[in-house]
Amino acid sequence: MNMTEEKKKKKRGANFTPRESKILLDLVSNDKKIIENKKTDAVSVEEKNIAWQNITTQFNASCPEFVSRSTESLRKYFDNKKRDIRKLKAEERKETLLTGGGPPRRPPDDPTQDLLLGIMDPLTVFGDENNFDSDNIGISKKVPTSNLTMLFCVMNLKILKMIMTF
Repeated sequence: MNMTEEKKKKKRGANFTPRESKILLDLVSNDKKIIENKKTDAVSVEEKNIAWQNITTQFNASCPEFVSRSTESLRKYFDNKKRDIRKLKAEERKETLLTGGGPPRRPPDDPTQDLLLGIMDPLTVFGDENNFDSDNIGISKKVPTSNLTMLFCVMNLKILKMIMTF
């Protein structure tokens, strides 16, 4: 490898600790209206970039004992966490629709899951409610997303209603 190839190759950063993850999600939740905005025009993109710069500054100031993180690494980590939560919720939906005996699988407990679900748009996680198709056991627009216990009760009621109609 020559010198230019060595400079281009990115060095892997340290893993995020649970404390760093919680701090990042707390900071993002303060600016969630800007960060999770679906608009992609120049003004919205600039607002998002400024918000991420502020989050990076606050994050590095609140974690002096940890490795300093770049804006790109924080954004990538947040996007990966959102992808993981969508994948987990899709797997849970799939498990509820499977037939067969036995209790449902218990997903691993993640302490940041509730915080992340409060930041994200419920439609991107659970999908839109559909009264004409049983494939989508989604979130009711009347149920607050922060109260996961209530959400699971609503999902279980929908499943029971589907079973009773057959």
